Amino acid sequence: MTPAKEFKFNFPFFLFVVSIIFGLTSCASIRPAKPEFKSPSPLLVLPRTGSVNIPVHVKMETISRLLEENVQSEFCGGIDKCQGFSYNYNFHRERFGLSAVNKGLQITLPGAYGVDLSFCAKCKDYRNKGPRCITRKLDLSCGIDEPRRKIEVDFFTRLLISSKYQLVSQTKVQRVRAIDPCEITFLKLDASRLIEKHLLTELEGAAESFDKLVSETNIKNDILKGWAAINQVIPLPGYGYLYLQPSSVAMDKLTFSENGLSTNIQFKLSPSIEVKPVEKLVQPLPNLQEVDLKPGIDLPVLTKLSFETINQHLNREIAGQTIRFRNRKITVGELNIIGTDGQKAIFKLDFVGRRSGELYLTGTPTYDEERKELTFPDLTYELKTKSVLMKTAKWLFSKKFNAYLKRQAVIDVGNQLRTMQSIVNKSMNRKFNVKGVGQIELIGEMTEITLSEFAVYQDHIEMLAILNGKIRVEL
Repeated sequence: MTPAKEFKFNFPFFLFVVSIIFGLTSCASIRPAKPEFKSPSPLLVLPRTGSVNIPVHVKMETISRLLEENVQSEFCGGIDKCQGFSYNYNFHRERFGLSAVNKGLQITLPGAYGVDLSFCAKCKDYRNKGPRCITRKLDLSCGIDEPRRKIEVDFFTRLLISSKYQLVSQTKVQRVRAIDPCEITFLKLDASRLIEKHLLTELEGAAESFDKLVSETNIKNDILKGWAAINQVIPLPGYGYLYLQPSSVAMDKLTFSENGLSTNIQFKLSPSIEVKPVEKLVQPLPNLQEVDLKPGIDLPVLTKLSFETINQHLNREIAGQTIRFRNRKITVGELNIIGTDGQKAIFKLDFVGRRSGELYLTGTPTYDEERKELTFPDLTYELKTKSVLMKTAKWLFSKKFNAYLKRQAVIDVGNQLRTMQSIVNKSMNRKFNVKGVGQIELIGEMTEITLSEFAVYQDHIEMLAILNGKIRVEL
């Protein structure tokens, strides 16, 4: 029998073989099976109705200007008869004086008048040609070819808007008073009393005409245009599309103060920010309600943040980064949310380097109110990925790597909120002109935006953004 050859262990050769095996193994790609997506549980973030209460203030000088522009400056009238007194007067008004009384508007109309008078003691029909004065006719005047006589008229008016958006005014002439009387002593006549009586009748008719004109002022068409504008979709570049979805309009009582006319207007809104344009039901303009209101904005906005938008924000920071740990390094390609596992988001991490491939992780979105960040604090490997890594690349269970991924899977919502706040504030502070009214100034500030009530859907995350602030309108 031939004796067996003695086996000699070749250590260098062993190291060579092991290094090849290790090299082949370490350079192989890691591609675990794609996880199964599970539809989110029926956790819903429902749209809520909020309110925007807008104080509207019309300055007293604006009211004065509108009156000056729309009320005639000359009033003429008189009585022409044969027997007794006949007169013709001319009244020229000066600037209106305005003051608030009992939540209404007191209008003082100062002016000056001149009057021509004539007096006939007796008239008689002459040859069927009509009555003629048969006595000596006296011709008199006040404020003609001499300084005009002063006179003052007081009005009082209230304004309201009906449920059908119709302006209603209630205007009364309170007093007509001649400051400088026109007295004809030898006839024991104060002609200014005749002027006061006649002018009172004329101005009462003018007050009725004014109320009729106000009631015929069609503000509903303008309000319908505004209602249509509120129902228009508002693009928010980089975020989506804002739908305000108004449901009701209410108004406080119109009241006058020393500073002008004031009220509060309230819009009930159920706003949402959609990922893509969608069809929304547009409600017809409802009747106007009258309620007591406090100014301010308290508006819950249903906000939808698409995975596509989230991924763009994630990869601005992480894509192309190289991570070193345990004498190894990998370069991140992309980190994307690709689906859901119930209320958890499924991430896919693509990486290259000595080992390349893809990893799947899951995490529950959580909002950090203090830092204004959307984080995934329980981010960990998905089960199938974990199983593969246990067999091929346990070094990827490094706490350092996991902490790194958690730091990167953070969305700076605060920056987005500040951008949104800036957009809203810009739209709330502007001036524009309205025909027949003049310049209108919109003054507002969105003081706070907070987030709550998160829910994960198949291709987006929904959350409720609460907007608080203030806005007012001045004319």
